[in-house]
Amino acid sequence: MYQLYRIACKQPETQDGAGKHIRGYPYNIQCTGTGGDGNAGAEIIELQNPLPAENSTALILALGENAANTYNTIWSHKPSHVILLYTPHDKNIQRLVQAIKGYKKLMPVARITLYPVDIAGLKILDLPKPDAADIQVNISPGTKGQGSFLSLWARKHGAVVYTNDKGFLKRLDDSSFASPMEAPPPNSYLRLAGFPLNPPGYDISLKTHEKSKFMLDFFRACIKSNISLSDIFRRTIKVNGYKWKIGSHGQRGLQVPGRKKPVELAMQGKWFEQLVGYVMKDCGADDVQLRIRTDWNAEMREFLIERHQRENEPHKIFMTDLDVTARFGSYYYVISCKTLFEQDNLKRDINEVDAMASLFGRFGISMYCAFEYPGEPDDSVNKNVFVFGPKTFTNPEAMKQLLIRAREGRQTTKNPRKQGMVILNEGHFSKTRSRHLSDRPYSRGPAIR
Repeated sequence: MYQLYRIACKQPETQDGAGKHIRGYPYNIQCTGTGGDGNAGAEIIELQNPLPAENSTALILALGENAANTYNTIWSHKPSHVILLYTPHDKNIQRLVQAIKGYKKLMPVARITLYPVDIAGLKILDLPKPDAADIQVNISPGTKGQGSFLSLWARKHGAVVYTNDKGFLKRLDDSSFASPMEAPPPNSYLRLAGFPLNPPGYDISLKTHEKSKFMLDFFRACIKSNISLSDIFRRTIKVNGYKWKIGSHGQRGLQVPGRKKPVELAMQGKWFEQLVGYVMKDCGADDVQLRIRTDWNAEMREFLIERHQRENEPHKIFMTDLDVTARFGSYYYVISCKTLFEQDNLKRDINEVDAMASLFGRFGISMYCAFEYPGEPDDSVNKNVFVFGPKTFTNPEAMKQLLIRAREGRQTTKNPRKQGMVILNEGHFSKTRSRHLSDRPYSRGPAIR
């Protein structure tokens, strides 16, 4: 039997003869089940941070398998109440429902209603009209049938119909209306999409900004003076008042003009990830998060820890490792960062980051940045992935143009990724194949670091 879940902020309830109302809200959706079960199984979940009561916008949309499309729509409309139409017997949709219930505090709404419908969408016509000042409907998420019946529902009840088109929110009754779409921060989206994180990643700090700015200025000076950036791993460099030093134990530091204390770099490749993250922020990214790792389910994780003898280092067992994830509007740029440029492993590394970007569905854009890559941006290995290096990321205008090219390329590709598709590499299993991430425990070879 179908169930309707109503999620609302905690406020006193009153009876008015027509059912229970949430005081402070000028509208109400009754907990009426579909399939004859009435209110059986209806659930109210409390939110801690309700929006102001004067915001009386209700948004109705389908909870589709492309979770990014659903969540981007919610973040773009900014309603106080969202009504999600979901198919109860679809295992992927059920995974999203459980994620919403578990991470409801991440949703930027005061109230969430989960309303069960069929995959064809016919039962949408039974949806009661919310008593809201502004009722909005978005037909982009979900199946085509659900979108069609939702349009009929909107016409019957006088709701405004919206659709999503290449990063813009558009109204069907007003061709001049186009509002740039937004999206959740990367780690919030992944949690709401049902992917456990370990760790959840981190935002670059102001201290990192300062270090990265000095490093970029130094690299620009090296390029202008025809000094190979590969030399910074091998020798001391002096240019334009900067002094690059390598210590006896391999530690690296940059003496900056007018600054007594040298800028020290994080060990391994962390410093380069921070640098690329700073470049993305400087290009206008809304969110930049580093080192987001998606985790295995508990059973598979325990098996891998034992198999690879990582009892004392469980943090080294994870499923995917996203070096830099930058959100621009409704698009997520997933960037793999390598200090060395290894031609022999290039195809493997490029395909891997392309698979990781599939976590964000068609809103994910994959890129590969190598510090020792000497050339201009290139996508000859994989049309979904641009390879770029210092010539691009040290030039703000060139970097912005590349971000635009990468986004436009994803919008026009004839072979878009399916959300959650990743590549299983040879060596981990008998043959290379692809599988949906929701079909755990096997999604790709275990990442062991």
